[in-house]
Amino acid sequence: MEAQKLTELIEAMELILKCNDYICLDDFLMDRKGKVSNKNKQLLVDQINLNKYHVVHCFGKAYAYDPTEVLPVFMGKRLHKIIKEVIDINESRTSEPNVLERDIATEVPDDHAEEAFEKQIKRVTLNYYYRGQVDSNFYLLPSIFRTEQYLVNEDKMHYELQIKCPQDFEKATSHLDILTTMQHYSMPTRLLDVTTNLLVAIFFAADSINDRDGEIIIFNQKPEDVLYYDNDTIEIACAMAKLTFSEKLHLKHLAEHFVRDYEQKVEPIQVQLHEELKAIASDDLRTKYIEQADTAIHHIHLEMLETFNAQYEVKQITKRIGRLTMNQGLQMDPLQLVKPHFVKPLQNNHRIIRQSGAFIVGGLQNREDCIASLNQLRLRNADGLKVKLIIPSAYKKSIKQALNIVGINESTIYPEIDRVAMYLKGLYRS
Repeated sequence: MEAQKLTELIEAMELILKCNDYICLDDFLMDRKGKVSNKNKQLLVDQINLNKYHVVHCFGKAYAYDPTEVLPVFMGKRLHKIIKEVIDINESRTSEPNVLERDIATEVPDDHAEEAFEKQIKRVTLNYYYRGQVDSNFYLLPSIFRTEQYLVNEDKMHYELQIKCPQDFEKATSHLDILTTMQHYSMPTRLLDVTTNLLVAIFFAADSINDRDGEIIIFNQKPEDVLYYDNDTIEIACAMAKLTFSEKLHLKHLAEHFVRDYEQKVEPIQVQLHEELKAIASDDLRTKYIEQADTAIHHIHLEMLETFNAQYEVKQITKRIGRLTMNQGLQMDPLQLVKPHFVKPLQNNHRIIRQSGAFIVGGLQNREDCIASLNQLRLRNADGLKVKLIIPSAYKKSIKQALNIVGINESTIYPEIDRVAMYLKGLYRS
């Protein structure tokens, strides 16, 4: 390989690793005919900075990853047993199946990692959310952030679809309803689909029978961090879609300035509290000091919110946002604007019901910040490493067959008649 070409490949690979912490070298090097040059792959592996990135060979492929950020765990035949365990749990309970693979080994996995992983499976029913991605190289991003022009023209797509297809939005009573409908028809939005059903996530990760590995992403959320469909924070976050790109940039600038000022005012209180608690042994007294600090911080927050929402630009935006729900009392909180949120939508859509669906609403962020903040929400092991559950492409077909036996297939995940017809056509053709 020419030196210049090798340098370009390494730069491109490290750019991906910077955002994703992981890359399958075989997928990265694959040509249009689906072939990979082993010579080129070895040259690339040899040139990787092994002080920062590691390379692991598994199921015939080479993977580079940042060992300080991510732990790749490869799932294959053992995933069939996990599917069976989920089914067993579901048969003995009335709730949706929630199984979390916890206490994952911290050693770099090899071809035999599945057996070690199986021994560490624990059944837990908590606030876990899952997402299946058909390609483990994909960034964790809502579709509106995946292409720059989508983000720039978000407001135009938002309005134009409603103008051209008003009948499809007649029942929408919130901005979340509007985005949910758009998401249903594959329009790029700031919503990211997640599910409370592990089997559904496995289906999506194995959905495309191709040469790309799939991935199961796990989120572990505190109950108070999951908001309901009618929460004002969700309404405001979804309504960002109707703002022009320049309006979003300006509001983002105001919000980031607010956050910096807030942190500067709150930090001295937190530092003082930390020092005071060191010298206090009484639990009652410690509680008193903590409550006093919380009260002081709360007052600072309220005063700053009043000033922020009194700004003319902010008042105009909240007025526009509140028109749909007739809520003219909306108040923006910049601390909530600049981060993503989990939301439980109304189960008034057949697809949401079948997929046990929920959403993450993207914040007022650029693409890179959105990637970083969403990755912060992912499940991590005891060492703080992001857990990456990978389904090797060689096992996708058998996993889909196993899911089909228990009724998880295209016709149940997508209940619309056109998708059911496509499923039946393929079923009886083969």
